[in-house]
Amino acid sequence: MSDYLPKVLLLIRNQIVKKLNPLGAPIKRCTKNLREYVCSDNCSTILYTGCMYYTMGLVSKFSNLIKLLTKNPTSERIVSLAEKFSGLSSLFLRMFSNKYFEQVPVKAIKILQKIGYSVSVLEKEPYSGALLHDLGFYDDLIRYGEKLRDFFKAKKVREIIVIDPHTYDLFVNVYAREIDGFDFEIINIVTILDEAIEEKKLELKSLEKIRVTYHDPCHYSKSLNYRIIEEPRRILNSIGNLELVEPFNTRELSICCGGPLEFVFRELSEEIARVRIKELEETGADLIVTACPICMSIFRSVRKNTKVVDLLDLVYDCLEG
Repeated sequence: MSDYLPKVLLLIRNQIVKKLNPLGAPIKRCTKNLREYVCSDNCSTILYTGCMYYTMGLVSKFSNLIKLLTKNPTSERIVSLAEKFSGLSSLFLRMFSNKYFEQVPVKAIKILQKIGYSVSVLEKEPYSGALLHDLGFYDDLIRYGEKLRDFFKAKKVREIIVIDPHTYDLFVNVYAREIDGFDFEIINIVTILDEAIEEKKLELKSLEKIRVTYHDPCHYSKSLNYRIIEEPRRILNSIGNLELVEPFNTRELSICCGGPLEFVFRELSEEIARVRIKELEETGADLIVTACPICMSIFRSVRKNTKVVDLLDLVYDCLEG
């Protein structure tokens, strides 16, 4: 079967399986900005970034290389070039770090502390495995999920707070159902924030008058077993002077951002993203908000005028005190 697969897909699979990151980045870099929150051996409740924000920050910076790589996904020469990049030094990775993406998990921790959560992070954080699922490597996915289970168990993890839709969907709908012993309590940060606002544990300050539109990530709006649709809207509507305007296709009918197709067919991914960004910008919003690092990455590469931000970033900016 591997003879018929694009070489770039096999490269991504091998990087995840062997290096625990789709770009081959060292896993200690996934939480490099969260060193003060690292736990040692007993990590009961953790915030798990899934290495999604760090990875998508790099993807955003490497967009031209990815375009070259995906121009012909079967080219062994181009894949060989990509393999060399994946083994680059930490110094080179620091040069291409994306501060905006990397700060979102930091802000997530600070928001949780504001609510009263006692939460830590893992010093070395393996990738969630989401691309193995999205690209159809099921056998590899199950073995990878078992490795993650054992990794968490060794750290005595019981509760896992996740901050992106791909990891949440994977943990709840795949690993918890398919892997024996993957019995952690999986908590979504959007749900936490929504409940905290409802219970008056979190109050967000008003902004100067602003019009905002929200893009529903597919893994929140179209899951068969749960929907996280109204929660982000309630969070946004709790911010004073914020007017929330809906795009033409919204909620369950929202259309895809085009990712994570950019790992294989970047030009096609950007074409899909332009269709969605056009809808979002036609609302006349000053700001496009989403709750997914993949959506945010591809939107930022094709947007024309409107700024694109993460929901957690906006909430952090509205913290009282």
